[in-house]
Amino acid sequence: MKIIQRALWAALLILSTACHKEPETPETATLEIDAPAEITFKADGTGGMEAITVTTNQTEWEYTMDPADGALWLTAVKENDKLRLTAAPNTETTAPASVKISFTAGDAPERATTVKQLAADAPAVPAYSVDDLWPDDENPEGIVFWIDPASSTDGGATGTTGWVMSLEQAPELPWCANYMETDFGTNSDIDGRINYEAIWAYDAAHPEYTGTFRIFEWCRENYDEQWYIPSLQEMRRFLTAYAGLTPEQTEAYMTGRRLSALPADIWFASEDHRRAYDMRLIEVGGDGLWDWDLEGGSIGPQLWTSTKYDVDNPSIEVKPWYVEFLGGWGSASTQGQHDVHFTRAMRRFGTETVVDELTVTPTSLTFGADETTAKTVTVTTTAAQYEATVSAPWIHISKSAGSFSVRVDEYTEAEAEIDNYENRMGWITVGSGNAPAAIVEITQVAPTMSVLDLAGTWDWTGEIWDTDRSFTSMSGTATAVYNEELGSYVFTPFYANQGMTDLLDPADRVDGSIALRVNEYNQVEFVSFDKLDRIFTYWGGTREYYNYVSFYTSDNSNIALSGLAEGTVVVIGVSNGDGNTITFPATGMYEGVEHTYGFGFGYHDLDPSTLEPASYSTFSPGGVFRNLVLTRAD
Repeated sequence: MKIIQRALWAALLILSTACHKEPETPETATLEIDAPAEITFKADGTGGMEAITVTTNQTEWEYTMDPADGALWLTAVKENDKLRLTAAPNTETTAPASVKISFTAGDAPERATTVKQLAADAPAVPAYSVDDLWPDDENPEGIVFWIDPASSTDGGATGTTGWVMSLEQAPELPWCANYMETDFGTNSDIDGRINYEAIWAYDAAHPEYTGTFRIFEWCRENYDEQWYIPSLQEMRRFLTAYAGLTPEQTEAYMTGRRLSALPADIWFASEDHRRAYDMRLIEVGGDGLWDWDLEGGSIGPQLWTSTKYDVDNPSIEVKPWYVEFLGGWGSASTQGQHDVHFTRAMRRFGTETVVDELTVTPTSLTFGADETTAKTVTVTTTAAQYEATVSAPWIHISKSAGSFSVRVDEYTEAEAEIDNYENRMGWITVGSGNAPAAIVEITQVAPTMSVLDLAGTWDWTGEIWDTDRSFTSMSGTATAVYNEELGSYVFTPFYANQGMTDLLDPADRVDGSIALRVNEYNQVEFVSFDKLDRIFTYWGGTREYYNYVSFYTSDNSNIALSGLAEGTVVVIGVSNGDGNTITFPATGMYEGVEHTYGFGFGYHDLDPSTLEPASYSTFSPGGVFRNLVLTRAD
């Protein structure tokens, strides 16, 4: 019995211990997710993962998002052991901010994944060519006149970035109706947007000018803020498209001197293209540039630009620029801002290439005739390097980083004489990256002319046509005195009667004189000198007094003749020389005789009013010099 009782107590003790035992806890918490380190959704919200499954030995798990709002495009919903994800469609061409999702459960190590979304595909960017309508043929607003080469994949034929000119042309308007020529800050000749903004800034600060900027107001009233009045160089580039120039012709025109016109042959050869260009503008409701139906021919406009500034002389008061589509063939000129011209508006399209900046200081240099000391031009550019070329062989440059030196050859008097003592002009073209070319104008002042003084005593030698119809060597001495009335030096006595002694009455025999003058180009000219009508010609049976002059010309000689008295008969020919140049006034002259002799007097018995040039070869003049040489004796 006691044995049974002990057994029962033992069983009760074991049962009681089992009922009060604490539950067992795992030694380590675990947490896993079935997501990769990065989840990517497409732009339309598809792809990625619809749900992330969470596995843990813990009774609960949590998640957090950074940013907390899921960057507004990602939504997460917890459902049992899953985190369901929803991505909103992305219509932007840039990717939204990524979202980091972190998971925790007890003290298990944190798990995380990053969720991203792709950007929407960029819409197809249309490509244009020069002369295309923009933005399309159905709803044109302008015509493309320049393509940015950087946006082209076919060498510049087409591109996604460029410039557009308006179809409409403004009526004739003043640049500014206020007569006060003022600096408005419109100092860019390459970017009209700068000038356009400067005008409205000035207008806001100066109410007295409100309503006077007529061409700018026309643009603002008819177009949105993307449109503006072209600068000087933008308008010149429009002309190249209008004329249908080749790329080579365009660059030659745009990189040459700023104010140069198109060569006449190129301009006239472009007529078919210009006519077709205008017809197309008119067909789509725009305005042509030329009036092709004008009676007696066609006429084109002068178009205002937004540039009112002289980049070469910024310190002087200047007038606004316009470009001629008339007889100037693209030349640029200035005119008072209150004068009236046409104009057009332009805008840009596409993603513009960053244009390099380039400035040169100074933009003009002046050298004396014998000034050979170098002068420095500073070059500032955002590009890695620059290039500089000269327009004339007398200009020399030496390049260094950030500047170049300029020197010129001496301008000699011999060279100046050829150039009529005019200053000689040249320029240096500076290019850098894709920046518009900069021009440095070079002026070299002509040397002072050493004016010849012929007054004094001169020995002369020469051959004179004698009565035996042959030349006889003669010599003598003459004194030159300046004659105010003639504006010449008169050489007296000068033997001119040889060969006529048997023809002249003693009372008519005179010592001859010749007159020479120094012209504005420092050249010595013969001047016809009528010796009081004492040398005669028998004319119509009546003895009247005239003189005629003929010249002997050697090869490549130059003779200038002027100041002839009324009734003088001048005989000129070039049979004894090659490459001669003879200049003379047209009145009372005959030319073409075979004999070309020196200076002298003679006679004939024919009526000069009826003579043909060839008839002079039928007689030989008397008293005519050849090979005349004057040598100073004092």
